[in-house]
Amino acid sequence: MYGLVILLLLVLGLLRDSDIDYKKDQRMTHMLMNCVKRKGIFVLAGIILICTTTCTNPFFPSAYSIGEKGPAGGRIFYDKGRFSDGWRYLEAAPEDNPYVSYSACYAFTNDDYLGTSFGVGTGKDNTRLIVAYEGNNGGSAAKLCNILSCNGYNDWFLPSIDELELMYNNLYLKGLWSPYYSYYYYWSSSESSEEDFTSAYYFDFLAESRNTASKTSYNQFWPVRRF
Repeated sequence: MYGLVILLLLVLGLLRDSDIDYKKDQRMTHMLMNCVKRKGIFVLAGIILICTTTCTNPFFPSAYSIGEKGPAGGRIFYDKGRFSDGWRYLEAAPEDNPYVSYSACYAFTNDDYLGTSFGVGTGKDNTRLIVAYEGNNGGSAAKLCNILSCNGYNDWFLPSIDELELMYNNLYLKGLWSPYYSYYYYWSSSESSEEDFTSAYYFDFLAESRNTASKTSYNQFWPVRRF
């Protein structure tokens, strides 16, 4: 906040600089461009100062460590090292989340390929695809994640298979998270393939493996969020 105020003061001060030709630069956009060209180092300094006042930024060390509790009370299981595309961290829902004992299907029909992905960072978009496809049908795993409100946060989604495997490696193997009782099969938001569009991936936390099952099968699921 303080960095933003200082940056605004810098820009306003630059606009008053006598070397700006107001008659020539009537439009504010032209004036700002001239300021940046002539006094760019000061604008850059203001931008860097803004970054120092934020907890997640590309210039300074991580605010959260893997395994540490995040803003929503769950465990951080991934840090991509810098803030980009609106997020840096992945956080699993806390172990007392409302869905801890729930099971659900991936989808209520398995007639179509939705075009989901496997990679880290794709779970949120996968969830949107599934929810859009399901429409007003009941509570699939993705839809339940999508409507979850937990500890003041409502940006949860069903993780992709790669994200789910990160939960296994960074939380489960380190004793920081455990499946509900003896339920070890957890849905991901990733379909098997375009050729095998009737099935989707789940992760077996007991056997340490990713497997596929019919989309209409019921498995456990664990919401995650990114920030």
